[in-house]
Amino acid sequence: MSIETPEAPKPSIEALHEMLPTFIASASIRQTAPHFAATLLASPQSLVSPGLSYPVYTFGLADVASGAGVRKAKLSAWRHEFAAEGEVVSAEVSAGRRPQFAGLNVNSRFRSVLQELRLVAEAADFAGKSYEARLLQISAMGVRALWLKAKSRSHADVVIPLTPTRPELTAGRHYSFEEFIAALKEAAEAMLAADAPGKGA
Repeated sequence: MSIETPEAPKPSIEALHEMLPTFIASASIRQTAPHFAATLLASPQSLVSPGLSYPVYTFGLADVASGAGVRKAKLSAWRHEFAAEGEVVSAEVSAGRRPQFAGLNVNSRFRSVLQELRLVAEAADFAGKSYEARLLQISAMGVRALWLKAKSRSHADVVIPLTPTRPELTAGRHYSFEEFIAALKEAAEAMLAADAPGKGA
C-alpha cells in the first residue's frame, strides 16, 4: 500500500514564508515549542519545508443531513506540520488564488493525523492499494477525520475519525465515505431542526 501526501501549492508555502518573522518573534512559540523555536532561529528557511503537508476539506452540516456524496466536500485549506524533538506545530493556510495564513496550533491534537497515517501504513487490508491523504472536517459537528482518497476507481475511499469524535462514530474505525456520512446523518438533521427559524414559537 502507498499513501501519498500531495505536494503543497507553491503559493501556500510562500504564505508560510511571509509569516517567518512572526514565528521567530513569537514568545508563545518559544514557551510551548522551544525545540521548534530553536530550529527556526538556527535555520529560518526550515519553515518552507514542512515535514508533512495535506489538504483540508470541509463538509457542511446541511450536506451531512441530506446524505450528500463525496463531491460536496470542498477544499478549504492546506495544513503544514513541523516536528522537532517530540513537538508538533501545525500551520494552516487558506486555499484559493491568494492563500492567507489562517492559524497555528502547537502540540495540538492535530498530531493524530501523523499517528493515524503510521497505523494505516501497517494495516494488511490496504495491501496493493494507493491513496491520497486528506483531512476531512465537519466543523459544525466537531468532527475531524483522515480521508484516504483512493487513487484507483476500483477501490473505495476510506474515512477514519480522529479523536476526539462524536458518539455516533468510533475513532480509528475504517468507514467508507457513505458509511461515515450515514452515521452522522440523524444527528445533523437534529441539529438543523434545533436551529430552525421559529422553533419554539
